[in-house]
Amino acid sequence: MGSYTATYRIPKDRVNVRILLRNQTTHQFELFVPIRQEMRPPGQILRELLEQDKPFFPGRDLDLDDFVLLHRDAVVWAAVDKDLERELDHLDLYDHKLRVRVHLAMDTRLEGSVYYTAPSAKARLVDYLNGTERFVFLHSADRLVLVNKRYIDFVTELPMRSTTRQLPPVPKEEAADPQPDTEETRGED
Repeated sequence: MGSYTATYRIPKDRVNVRILLRNQTTHQFELFVPIRQEMRPPGQILRELLEQDKPFFPGRDLDLDDFVLLHRDAVVWAAVDKDLERELDHLDLYDHKLRVRVHLAMDTRLEGSVYYTAPSAKARLVDYLNGTERFVFLHSADRLVLVNKRYIDFVTELPMRSTTRQLPPVPKEEAADPQPDTEETRGED
């Protein structure tokens, strides 16, 4: 019996993802995805899962140790660790890079960079956000976060951080705790 059903099984790969659901609970999931011949970065795999026409996809909730079928519209954001070797090579292909703060409906904010390419007539951030994709890709130094547009209240463009000019150090008594990119904050305004 087992060998008969094994014939029809599709080989699967696993991607570890941290997900915030619309009920405001965060879970660590292991998502099952078909193995492809080419090696693809986890962020690309996650985007394909969330952007597909099929609303449900399989995974295992590592916090509850349960197999689940997750509905993509229940996902507020999903984060994966960056595969630096494969992801960074592709970022040079984009014409536009903007730092943004994304304000979510549940009084949470995420900060990071968005990368996109658009014709000059549609090169504005608003045109990118109004695109057909359901999720916005937010980049930080060490992870990628796909944010569901359905749960975004508004987006603020931030000034780019300069990597070439060093500012003088701030005296200790005036130094504030910096907030890392894609850090979640609640009700700080």
